[in-house]
Amino acid sequence: MTQDKDGIARQVAQVVDEVQTRYNAPSLHPLSPDAWFLGAQGENEDLLRGLLNEALTGHVRNRQAYSKQFNDPEFLYEGDQDADAYKVTSAALLENLKALNDKLKGSIPVASYRNQSHMYWDVTIPGVAGYIAGMLHNQNQAGAEGSPVTTAIEYAVGQQLCEMLGYDINGAVKPWGHITVGGSIANVEAAWAARNMRFQALALAHACRTIAEMEDGAKLMVRTAEGRAKQLGELSAWDAVNIPVDEALALPTRLTAERGIGKDVVESALKQVSIQYTGMLDFFREHLPQTPSPAIIVPATAHYSWPRGAGITGLGIQHMVPVEVDLEGRMDPIALRRTLDQCLEERRPVVMVVAVIGTTRESAVDPIDEIARIRDEYRAQGLDFVIHADAAWGGYFRSMLQWPKGDGAGSPGSRLSDYVERQFGALAEADSITVDPHKAGFLPYPAGALCYRNEALPQMISVTAEIVSHGGAAMTMGSWAIAGSSPGASSTGVYLSHLSIPPDQSGYGQLLTRCVFNAKRFYAALVSMDRPEDPYEITVFKRLPSEIAGKTPVEIAEEKALIAEKIAGYSNETLLTKLDEDDDLKALFEEIGPDLTVINYAFNFRTADGLNTDIDLAYELNLAIFKACSIEENKTYAVPDQTLILTEAAFDPAVYGQGFCDTFARRMGLTPKPDAQIAYLISTMQNAWISNTARGNFIPRLIDALRDVVDREVAALIHRHGLTPMPKKEG
Repeated sequence: MTQDKDGIARQVAQVVDEVQTRYNAPSLHPLSPDAWFLGAQGENEDLLRGLLNEALTGHVRNRQAYSKQFNDPEFLYEGDQDADAYKVTSAALLENLKALNDKLKGSIPVASYRNQSHMYWDVTIPGVAGYIAGMLHNQNQAGAEGSPVTTAIEYAVGQQLCEMLGYDINGAVKPWGHITVGGSIANVEAAWAARNMRFQALALAHACRTIAEMEDGAKLMVRTAEGRAKQLGELSAWDAVNIPVDEALALPTRLTAERGIGKDVVESALKQVSIQYTGMLDFFREHLPQTPSPAIIVPATAHYSWPRGAGITGLGIQHMVPVEVDLEGRMDPIALRRTLDQCLEERRPVVMVVAVIGTTRESAVDPIDEIARIRDEYRAQGLDFVIHADAAWGGYFRSMLQWPKGDGAGSPGSRLSDYVERQFGALAEADSITVDPHKAGFLPYPAGALCYRNEALPQMISVTAEIVSHGGAAMTMGSWAIAGSSPGASSTGVYLSHLSIPPDQSGYGQLLTRCVFNAKRFYAALVSMDRPEDPYEITVFKRLPSEIAGKTPVEIAEEKALIAEKIAGYSNETLLTKLDEDDDLKALFEEIGPDLTVINYAFNFRTADGLNTDIDLAYELNLAIFKACSIEENKTYAVPDQTLILTEAAFDPAVYGQGFCDTFARRMGLTPKPDAQIAYLISTMQNAWISNTARGNFIPRLIDALRDVVDREVAALIHRHGLTPMPKKEG
C-alpha cells in the first residue's frame, strides 16, 4: 500500500501554520496566575474538573465523528452495560482506583508550601488538561502519518522553546527543537549530534578523494577555524575536524549546489564514510590513527547524564574532562583555558564544551558569555568545538527577559542578578540547548526538550525507518531523536500550557519572577536565622555580596543586619515599595541569593566549649536534619507528617576540589580534612505564592519549622557523643 507522502506533508504544514497562528495571536490580558494551578488545598478543583471533563467529552465527540460518518458498529451489544459481569467489573475498576489513591496519599506533597526539596512543584492546570487530551487521542508519535496533529504541535512547541531561549526563528540559520522524555536523553542526543558533526568534514574530504562521483567536490572552498580558505580535498585531518560548526553542517548541501554532485550521491557517500556508519574504532583507525581520543569538556558540577553521554556515544567516560568550578559553583574560565591549551598542544579534538545553566544542586549558572569568547579565541588558533547549554533546569527562567507578543504587558524588570541576566543574553551563542518543561515549566513528566541553533545539526543523527518516515517526505520528529517513538501527550501538555501561560514576561516570566523573588526572601531569612543564643550556626553556600567583595567581618555583619531588618523583616508590600524607592536596597536584593532558586546551606553546632570544629560531626548533624525532613519510605501509605521537606547532597573534594571544600569548611568554622565530604541541605523555591498567601508570608513558618528540627537534632547529637551543651541563658 503506497502512502500519499506529499499529502501527509501538506497536512502537517497546515496544522503547523494553524498552531503557530494561534500561539502568535494576542492573548487576553491581564493574565491571572491564580488560575494556573490546582493549589495545595485543591482550591481550583472546579476549574480543573471542567477542563478534564472537556478533554474527555471532546475525545468522545471526536471518536464518534469519525465512526458515525461510516456508520461503523459499536463494540458493545445491547444490554452489555446492564449485565452483572459488566457491573461487577465497573465497580472493581472504581474500587481499584480508590485503593490506588489511598496509597498515593503517602506520596511527597509536592504542591505544599512545606515541600522545599527537589526541582518540582505543582503542575499547571492547562498542562494536565493538555496532557490527558493528547494521551487519549495519540499514544505514539513515531511518524507523521500516524500522528499528523501532535507531530505538528511538537514542531510548533519546539519553535516556541527556541524563541524563548533566544534563538532567532526568522534568521538566516533556522533553529529546530523537539520534545524528549527528559534532560538526560536530550543531553545524550546533543553529544551524539556534536560527535557526528565534528567528523563530517573529514569524512566528506575522504569521500571526495576516493569515490569517483564525488571527485569534483574536492575543489569546494571551505573556511578553516582560523578563517583561511582551502579546498576541501586539501584539508589536513586537524583542519577538517575543526571546521566551524555551521561550515561543517553546510557541506552536504554546498556539494550539491556549488559542485553539482547529486544529493543522493552525497547521502550515499556519507553512509559509506561517516563516523555514524563506520563507528569510532574504524573511523579513527583509517583517518586519525595518531590522534588522541576526542574530549567532551564539562564543569565539575555537570549532571550525571554527561558520563552516560560519553559512554553511549563511544567517546568514553574517561574522556569526559571535568573543569574546576569557582566558589560560586560556576565553571572557572581560567581552568577551561588551561584544559583547551592542553587539547591544543596534544592536537586532541574537542567535541563540545558544556555550560550548565542552573546546576541541579547549586543552582549555579556557568559563564556562557565568557565560554563563547573563549571559543572565538581558540578558533583563531585552529581549535573549534560545539557549545552546549545544559539549561534543563534554568532554561525557562529566560522567559523573565522575553518581551510578550501582541498586546501582552511585560514585567517592569526581573529580579535576576546582572551576572545571570548577562548569561541569558548570551544563551543563543550555544549550538544546542537542553530545557525541561517538566522542571521550571511546571509540566507533567515526561517533557524534556532539545533545541538546536542550526536545524542541520539534528540531521547528524538521523537514522530513518522507512515504515515510519515513508521516504522522509513528511515531517517526522522521531527521525531526528533518540527515542523514535514518543507520546504526543507531552507535546500537547506543553502546547496548551504555553497558550495559557506564554513563555515570556506575561506568563512564565511572571511566574518565575515570583519564584526568584521568594528565593531571595527565603535566602534572606536563612542568612539571618541563627541568633546568639542558638546552639547552632548556619552557613549558606551562596556568599553575601560583601563576602564576595572581600570586605571586613564588621562590614559583612552590617550587611547581614541590613538584610535581616529590611529584606527578611519587611512584608512583601513594604519590601516592594522600598525596592522601588531605594536603589541601593534594590541592587543588594538583586545580587543576594542563588543564581536561580535552589538554595544550599549547612549547619554547625555549639557546645559549652564553643563552635564545633570536627567536620565529621557536622556531616552527621546535617544528615540527621535531612532524614528528619524527608520521606524515604512510607510503608503504611499514611499522609506525611514532616513539617518541612528538604533534600541533601555533599561537597566532595574529588568533584569540587580540595580547595573548594576547605573554603566552605572554614566558613562553617570547621577544621578542613583531606578527602572529607561536607554534607549540606537543599531547598528549592518553586512556589510562586509562598511569601504572599491568603494568610500572609509563609516563609517565617518554614524557618520556625527548620529551627525546631535543628534544635532537636543538635540536642540529640550532643547527647549521643557525650558532649556538654551550651548553658541556657536566663530570661
